[in-house]
Amino acid sequence: MIIEGSFYRITPVDECSNLYDLEFLYEVGGKNPHSEFKVAGYGMPFLTVLKSIVRRSLNSKYGNEVIDLSTYIKEYTNELKKLRKEIHGL
Repeated sequence: MIIEGSFYRITPVDECSNLYDLEFLYEVGGKNPHSEFKVAGYGMPFLTVLKSIVRRSLNSKYGNEVIDLSTYIKEYTNELKKLRKEIHGL
């Protein structure tokens, strides 16, 4: 089983494990520009995978911009809510 979202893919290490591999979608340039998944982590607990997805989303949104802790926490919470909606289909 593979769990795939708009910019991530989660794959169980094996059918009996509670650990997962995480991949993120990247744009690859060059002569043949395309998108491809690249490994972000191997053997991660599921909660760590979810937190990594949220952090990646925030990094994509803010890049190298400097934000204060209050904004980060607010945005982190909003991204978690979006992920929960995606999970629960609400």
